[in-house]
Amino acid sequence: SGASSSSSASYLAQAAALQDHFARNLRMSGAGNKTASLVPGSELTLAQRYGLVQRPAALLTVEEWQAAQEKSRKRQDSCGECAICRDEFRDEDQVLLSCSHVFHKQCIAAFEKFAKQRCCPLCRTEQYQKRVIDDGRQLYRHKCATRIQACYKGHMVRVAYKSLRRTIPYKDPRLKRRWLEERIQEQSAALVKEVEEDRGDLDSFFAELDASVAASKAQMEQAEASFLRRRAPSEGGQSSSNRAD
Repeated sequence: SGASSSSSASYLAQAAALQDHFARNLRMSGAGNKTASLVPGSELTLAQRYGLVQRPAALLTVEEWQAAQEKSRKRQDSCGECAICRDEFRDEDQVLLSCSHVFHKQCIAAFEKFAKQRCCPLCRTEQYQKRVIDDGRQLYRHKCATRIQACYKGHMVRVAYKSLRRTIPYKDPRLKRRWLEERIQEQSAALVKEVEEDRGDLDSFFAELDASVAASKAQMEQAEASFLRRRAPSEGGQSSSNRAD
């Protein structure tokens, strides 16, 4: 009697679970707000717990995610383009699906919104799981760093080559003649510049000398005028005394 009562209770519970499942699907009043979802990690309904309807897939483990990412890396998906927008991943957010395909985060979100289904655009895997990765961002930054280094090395090589060409003449006679003419012109220009700089120094020196002579002359004239003014009264007194005698 105990076994029959327990089995009856189990049947009643399963019947209630099925009733709840149908009520959810029909959106009947009093039923739950959400229907049975197959999205991994979603909350199970009563019918799913009893195994009466399909359950969502279990969440992937860390090892399974690593295997999916390694599979994507072997195909070099992050080195190519996003299959939805046909653009490179660059420094934008990237999403890895449980089926090992990668897309832009915004692209797969827009695809889910407008397609109204959770299906991989490439392999049509339904109810996939997704995780944000940075493979595309790392590859893009590595590519940018490589280009910057290449440009810098090229610049340094060109600078070194120009410096080397200024010291070592060409073997070709015409190029060697042109090289010698350029060196002679450079030496002539440097010599003229040095002479002009020296001439400017001499001009400034003579200008200072002329100014000093002019200042000295002005002081001498001022001293002479002062001396004459002091001498004039004494000479006047002597002349008057001579007339009195």
